[in-house]
Amino acid sequence: MVMLATRTNPSPRPVLASVSPVAVNPRPPLEAELMSAPEPAPANLPKPFFISAHPRSGTNWLGCLMHLHRRVACWGEFTFHDVFAGVQQLVTAPGRAARVDPSKGVALRGFQRYVRECMASLEPRKPGAAWVGDHTPRRLRLFLPGAAYIVLFRDGRDVLVSWTFNALARRETWVVPDGIRARFDRALAAFAGDSRAQLAAAATLLDDEAWVRHVARQWASHVRDDLDAVARFERGQLVGSIARVRYEDLHADAEGERRRLYAFLGLDPEDAEPIGDATRTSTTFVRQEDPASHYRRGVVGDWKEKLTPRAVRWAHEEAGTELAELGYGP
Repeated sequence: MVMLATRTNPSPRPVLASVSPVAVNPRPPLEAELMSAPEPAPANLPKPFFISAHPRSGTNWLGCLMHLHRRVACWGEFTFHDVFAGVQQLVTAPGRAARVDPSKGVALRGFQRYVRECMASLEPRKPGAAWVGDHTPRRLRLFLPGAAYIVLFRDGRDVLVSWTFNALARRETWVVPDGIRARFDRALAAFAGDSRAQLAAAATLLDDEAWVRHVARQWASHVRDDLDAVARFERGQLVGSIARVRYEDLHADAEGERRRLYAFLGLDPEDAEPIGDATRTSTTFVRQEDPASHYRRGVVGDWKEKLTPRAVRWAHEEAGTELAELGYGP
């Protein structure tokens, strides 16, 4: 049995960027609306599946592993959640014409057709694919009733490290709250140097309390929401098949985990290409750490080298419950 850690509130505590406390977010009303107006899946289109996870949890890698199967096409990220949010406004906001039938039904069925047809557009690039997948890193949402969903979890401490490097390398200022923007901008300026300077800049940010707490809390909120969605799928409140996978298990046994997921889709695991460096599906294709690369390192337990003891404590104070619930110990 995994004991759940208690989220603590140390005192005194610094003034941090304004963020909401970790809690289960209400399920988006569009999920229930979509289940009330399911669009029949055309027999001539491949079946869709969705991989979801917090950013920097391995969705790209898992998508590549799934794509190795001869009957699976899994390229890129459609970011359907952006359209999902717009359709939700369309059918639920007061005063909208599509809030009532028949316009509402047209909008709901149209969204489902849009998702299916966008994903089916991948099939010509891999003729004969029976399944098409999207691996956008996002919260677990029901887009198509009855579709297959794979939710991926990764140790939040490793996510904290990977997210920090990636945000600096890609200059993703949009992920930074105003309250800690100055800290991030200083690290960003230092990151413009060589690899030694990049490592130092990331280390400075990873030892900044406000930054660490912000990212850990964001991860915990995302994970809490995903765990709630998984429970709803398992209880039948959200209609579709669901599979869980941990990044660490995938790293330890990529062959066994991908076979399990192929079987989850009803596919013969033997009908797949081997894992290898050329397809960026092995655990060793990254030979040397590159701080500015999208594929920087990808190892398990990176946080043990990159986080100071106090940074680990801050992360646990914000996300200890979720870390423990997923089986990540101290």
